[in-house]
Amino acid sequence: MNNSATVACLAIAIASSCCHAAALPDCLSTSDVSIISHDVFTDFPSRGAFEKFVDSGKFELLTNVADGAMLRRAGRPAKEKIDWLLGVFHDHEAVFKDMSGFERPRFSYMKGQLRGKEPSVDDGRTTTTFPKHECVREVTYRATGRQCVMSQELSNLSLTFIKDEQKLKLATVELFFVTCSETGATNR
Repeated sequence: MNNSATVACLAIAIASSCCHAAALPDCLSTSDVSIISHDVFTDFPSRGAFEKFVDSGKFELLTNVADGAMLRRAGRPAKEKIDWLLGVFHDHEAVFKDMSGFERPRFSYMKGQLRGKEPSVDDGRTTTTFPKHECVREVTYRATGRQCVMSQELSNLSLTFIKDEQKLKLATVELFFVTCSETGATNR
């Protein structure tokens, strides 16, 4: 084989291995995470941010608050669920005002997917640092800081974003409360 043929074969081999390592169209990137962080958490909660990112076809609201749970069971549209959620944030400011923000985001991915490995539940991983050379499928932000207000305490507030059809989407919001005593003891 002459030098030009060797170079051509080497170029094809490199190109095909690069194709296997290239990001899939629905993988989240670090720039996607920056966009979410800026647009959603700069002025949280923002109706504009929720409306920009909500996945109207697949959005899930998971909550133990009766009115919100009823919206889910009744199959109400995403807009109604977001309206309810923003209403809860604004109507119960005392519960949310001392929230100290959100933890570092958690990135979920299937190990090896960019290298051509078939997705498997056994390969699912979650990390707080953006994984290099992996296809991040979702990023979840969870609220920190809790206080007991009128015998209610926030036990979980989390927002999960995905990239679907090459668009960033808010796929799930979880909002759960537990009862607590004003002395700080939580009943979980």
